[in-house]
Amino acid sequence: MKLLKPAWVSHDDLPIFSVDIHPDGSRFATGGQGEDSGRIIIWNMAPVVSEEVENDENVPKLLCQMDNHLACVNCVRWSFSGKFLASGGDDKLVMIWKISKYPTGGGAFGSGGKSGHAETWRCSSTLHGHTGDVLDMAWSPHDAWLASCSVDNTVIVWNALKLPEMVAVLKGHKGLVKGVAWDPVGKYVASQSDDKTLRVWRTADWQQDAVIQEPFEECGGTTHVLRLSWSPDGQYLVSAHAMNGGGPTAQIIEREGWRQDKDFVGHRKAVTCVRFNSNILQKQYRQSSKPQQYCCCAIGSRDCSLSVWLTALKRPLVVLHQLFTSSVLDLSWSFTGLQLMACSWDGSVAFVEFSQDELGKPLSLEEKNVLHERMYGMSLASAKPQVTVVETPELLAEQEKVVTDQQKKSELSVPTEKSTTNTSTSQPQPLTPHKGPINCQIETRTTDGKRRITPMFIPPAPDTGDGPAPFGSGGSTQTPAFTSSSESRSTILIKRRDDVVDPNVSRSSEKTTPTKETTAAGGSTTVQATSPQSKRMSTENNASSSSIAEVSIAGTSVTIKAPQRKENEKSWSSSIPEIKTDAQKITLKRKLEKETKIGSKIQSPKRARLNIEDKGFGQSSVVTSKLQSSVLQPVMPAIDDQPRPILMLPPLGMTSNKGVYRIAGGSGPRTKCRLEVENSALTSQYGPLTKVRVYPGPVFSSSSSACMPSSVEDDLRASWEVVLGCNACGAAANQQIIVVVCQDSTLHVLDTVTGQRLLSPLVLPAPASRISVGPRLFILAVTVAGGLCVWDVGGKLKCLIKNESLLPIMQGQLGREVTIKSSLLTENGCPLVSLSTGKAYMYSVDLASWLLIGDANDPVHKCASQKNVSQFLSVSDISSYPLATIQSHLKSSPVTMSLRQPAVSQIGPMCTVTYLEQQLLACQALESSKEYRNYLIAFARALIQEGMESRLRLLCDDLLGPAHAHAKLSKSWQDSIMGHSKHEILKEILRFMSANLNLQRLYTEYSRQLSVIENSASSLSNGVAESCGEIDGL
Repeated sequence: MKLLKPAWVSHDDLPIFSVDIHPDGSRFATGGQGEDSGRIIIWNMAPVVSEEVENDENVPKLLCQMDNHLACVNCVRWSFSGKFLASGGDDKLVMIWKISKYPTGGGAFGSGGKSGHAETWRCSSTLHGHTGDVLDMAWSPHDAWLASCSVDNTVIVWNALKLPEMVAVLKGHKGLVKGVAWDPVGKYVASQSDDKTLRVWRTADWQQDAVIQEPFEECGGTTHVLRLSWSPDGQYLVSAHAMNGGGPTAQIIEREGWRQDKDFVGHRKAVTCVRFNSNILQKQYRQSSKPQQYCCCAIGSRDCSLSVWLTALKRPLVVLHQLFTSSVLDLSWSFTGLQLMACSWDGSVAFVEFSQDELGKPLSLEEKNVLHERMYGMSLASAKPQVTVVETPELLAEQEKVVTDQQKKSELSVPTEKSTTNTSTSQPQPLTPHKGPINCQIETRTTDGKRRITPMFIPPAPDTGDGPAPFGSGGSTQTPAFTSSSESRSTILIKRRDDVVDPNVSRSSEKTTPTKETTAAGGSTTVQATSPQSKRMSTENNASSSSIAEVSIAGTSVTIKAPQRKENEKSWSSSIPEIKTDAQKITLKRKLEKETKIGSKIQSPKRARLNIEDKGFGQSSVVTSKLQSSVLQPVMPAIDDQPRPILMLPPLGMTSNKGVYRIAGGSGPRTKCRLEVENSALTSQYGPLTKVRVYPGPVFSSSSSACMPSSVEDDLRASWEVVLGCNACGAAANQQIIVVVCQDSTLHVLDTVTGQRLLSPLVLPAPASRISVGPRLFILAVTVAGGLCVWDVGGKLKCLIKNESLLPIMQGQLGREVTIKSSLLTENGCPLVSLSTGKAYMYSVDLASWLLIGDANDPVHKCASQKNVSQFLSVSDISSYPLATIQSHLKSSPVTMSLRQPAVSQIGPMCTVTYLEQQLLACQALESSKEYRNYLIAFARALIQEGMESRLRLLCDDLLGPAHAHAKLSKSWQDSIMGHSKHEILKEILRFMSANLNLQRLYTEYSRQLSVIENSASSLSNGVAESCGEIDGL
């Protein structure tokens, strides 16, 4: 074992609260306090490991320093891939860092912009969600999620694949949450808090699975952090700051039953942090005949000591006393498992290196996956990084298609030499950003004989954001994009022109004179407008070839191809909306060449109209680098002879001859039934037969040997079986019916319990693309031609929706493929369809049209953020309802920031109220009674919080009704809505209204009226009862 404390690893003698070693072992990160802000430093690991490298002045020790956090940094964590570094601090923010290909400068004055760092890391995402200090973070095993905990008593799970999206907010702790850890197979996430509890949450539904209190009841005082850790085999969860017999311990919690009968004892003060070695180790002991497998754990305490334990030993492997002068705050193991680092409040870092003989031999990744498969039926190798636990293969395929389409668009956006010289076509071409020459500069002369060089933007190579290579391997060194010390000859070409320009001329009346350049191939004229501040840009061309106008607007080069016009046609208007900027307007007057070669002809350019939308910001309009054809386009007559689009969906099919399906719904043993459909299971003299069987067992078993029973066991265990005369391509089932779709476009309906046919096979209008069954006896089918059909096969055999086209809702943006992500049925048989565009629809039979019930890309939806809505709405109340189910499949597109955004305090409340109102209407359309009540209360709470008295009065008037005892007999007012009593809802709203003192008069008014109505109704009912009693007495 080797122990050392590198003195050069320091935050200027300020506390270091966190340390983490990069997965490749070449660097490590520390987080803590800076001079006037939070500080993150990435260090080189080589000088720590080797004394020879440490003494080499050519090897940098500090790789990068980031001071972006406004307050102290409490935690830094590398992702398992090593591509990202997450940091959280007292400024309530979580920042995600990634290595940058180009240095950003930022050095001291006079250093030429050089920061002196060997690497440059930039903040790629900033996560806003916590309302208090962020104390700990943890990446999920496949980097699909990032969990962060805070003093706001919550744990937020972020979608690491699509930041800054939130997956869930885990609420339940009643004290500061100071530690979070993931189960190595991704089934659980655990958190520990100052409320003397440790809570385990399920990742399947983000609900609480266990609350552990007993080991922490005797804990007195607190620690800065409570960093718990999960063993790499998933069997043990070790907590911080537990007590046993009056002494501090690290509590061991077993996965099976969450038992708490073991702990690590020995530290004299409270345990602050625990960190397991990521490797499962094995070693041959004398008392055993085969190698024993175990885990290794490091524990840090407030007693300034560090201990290392092996689960195979009853005593610690090593204890390092008085390692620091203050509390140990964080621990980190290297990926190899032989190096351990610890940091302390005293601002120092310790490094411990073990040998393989001391710790043991680690299992290989394959052996580790086999162990997880044997213990849990799943492993990291078989799992996929996903946003939610249940992920469909169609969605993953859709993501790959999107990436492929983006790559194709980026390839098509680069203009080739052939496309710039071809002038034989007269049709307008799609507008793509024009990339100018990067090795050419234009030189002109002014009237006083001085040179004027037009600066050309030389774009750097794109920063792909790939993960960092191991430092020192040759792939991690960064080279600046430009250098003045290069001795090689410059390759930039100087293009001299005979144009004469006036120096520093600023006359609004002068027009920009274009420079004519004639190509040898097509003879087309290229007109370049050199001033983006000019008011008018026009070109004219009388030749047979099309003209090309290269216009620079706000630093973006755009190529416009104008169509030809005939001689008898009127010229297009050259008037263009004025582009106003704060900068001084400069008009460069150029002299057009009058001398031409023999046989050449000066072509007069055509005039094109540039449609620029005035945003009203008082600034110049900005055209982004990726322009759609509708943003910049010459004015053309409308052409309405295009063929109508045809909708073609992928056909339904099974991946193999045998398909296994879970029978949804039910309770008790019936939840474990499964359906098997096997094509060509039997052969006859007339052709193959398809066998359909139902088994009482589950779809998948934890034992690998029981995953698929043998044919003999199938015949013995099957509840029933039937045969079909055609190969099946898909099936769906619930506890009442089973639906099987065959390749001949027939749909067979069977009883789940007996296997009996319920009706003759239905013939679909086209082959099936999707099939599903509702909670009751409803069937939904989508054909490859985009037709939607819904049948009720219960008591009344009838068709609810007949071949309704999906084309109106699947017409997305031009050039973008739209796919169906999910198709569901409500309890009333209403079909719900969610698309890859982020929209969800419901078909209304009464209105005979599609209703939009969800749009993830709606600006109102995005401005009404999850944080704003979740404060009124409980997550547990909307987890299993139709609106929440269909909207959970929606994913929004990346947000494009506008030039000037209003303050969140201005638009947030308005968008939140509008969003909740839209959700109410969607609940009414879906006839979802429980969701309607939740959103109605949330809508009222939003009105109360924002003080919208007029809107709140309208709502209360409708809920109160007529102010007399016979209100229930009124025909113009109903005493209930969606099955809920209006007066009971009003009582709940009044309870929330009482907290807002600005609305106390409104509260008093409606509470008194409600009490009067209830007293009158009670008196009336008592009087009726007494009258009935007197009549009975007579």
